Amino acid sequence: MSAYRRRYASVVRVSSVHAGRLWNGGLSTSLVATCLALARIPLSRTVSGVWGGAGTGWYALGVEAAGLGATGLMHLLIAVSLRPFRVFAWVMALGTATAMLVPFVTAHGLARSTVTAGLNLLLGTGIATLVAGAARTAMDAAEPAGPDP
Repeated sequence: MSAYRRRYASVVRVSSVHAGRLWNGGLSTSLVATCLALARIPLSRTVSGVWGGAGTGWYALGVEAAGLGATGLMHLLIAVSLRPFRVFAWVMALGTATAMLVPFVTAHGLARSTVTAGLNLLLGTGIATLVAGAARTAMDAAEPAGPDP
């Protein structure tokens, strides 16, 4: 057994993921988030009396891409990171915070930017939790590797 494996055998676990389950959950997450993004106009109009700040089609396409990108990131992190869920949570938190700040940089009014930022918070949090949940169900930890051949 290599010195590295002897030293970290109790800490390092080789993880495998059922890719079909992960991507099925990721596609479902993207579909739910896209439907919510498409429903944003009546929701924002009812709640605050203002329309959102971005075109609905482009916004929905961006949300779809964010959901699929988050799934791809999670798949990559499971393969290469020791703590994939912690790294994923940080990346998603920073991405969601950035998405919340972007509407305030545009030349739209404060009410419109606030509604869009709130929706970005809802969508970012939803995508992060649903993809992490799908990854937890798709992942099974293997036993630490035995001695080197």
